[in-house]
Amino acid sequence: MVERISSSGPLQPPKVGVNPKNKKVSVEEPASEVQARQQEDILELSKEAQKVQESQSTERLRQIQSQVNAGFYNRPEIIRETASRILRLVFKRDISVK
Repeated sequence: MVERISSSGPLQPPKVGVNPKNKKVSVEEPASEVQARQQEDILELSKEAQKVQESQSTERLRQIQSQVNAGFYNRPEIIRETASRILRLVFKRDISVK
């Protein structure tokens, strides 16, 4: 919305909380909206979902332990890829290790 056009400078958007005659206007939120914003979201998993999550985590840990024991992570290409990923996380950019 254009309030006026003049040669005194660029157009400015109307200021919130001020009416066109430069009188302050009280802008208050209803209490219910303030309370709604202050509430936090909560996520609850059922006991069954928690068990599934735990079993998946346990299985993944067993898989990783098996790979460590087999020497999977001692291969040069795996060491390079691991180092590259760590550097990307630390420096937030794509860096390749040769």
